[in-house]
Amino acid sequence: MVTDTENELARVRDLLRAGRLVEAADACNARLQHHPDDAEALYFAGIAAHLGGDQIKAETLIERSLAIEPAPAQGWANLAAIRLAGGKSEPARTAAQAAIARDPALAGPWLVIGNLEMRDGRTA
Repeated sequence: MVTDTENELARVRDLLRAGRLVEAADACNARLQHHPDDAEALYFAGIAAHLGGDQIKAETLIERSLAIEPAPAQGWANLAAIRLAGGKSEPARTAAQAAIARDPALAGPWLVIGNLEMRDGRTA
């Protein structure tokens, strides 16, 4: 049986995939009004903010999501990419390492680490 929450979050994922960022953010915000500690809604709101160009809001929302539910490797990977884009090298490295610790097969955090190594002049 699919719950209302699962339906709402599936709709948000679909809206994000379709590039309908404002609608996705609105759906997340509506959910967060009633469930302010919903880690998935915070995460998706962060992704919508990131795709919409608001990196500060994206970082804040994804950090809140991970504070509530720290397990998702993809959340840490996205946080690493957002921090890297914002020029926050060491916080990006920390988030990438957290993602790798949770799922070493995830490519994104390795790319962040590689980018940081190249920035620091450390190449193989």
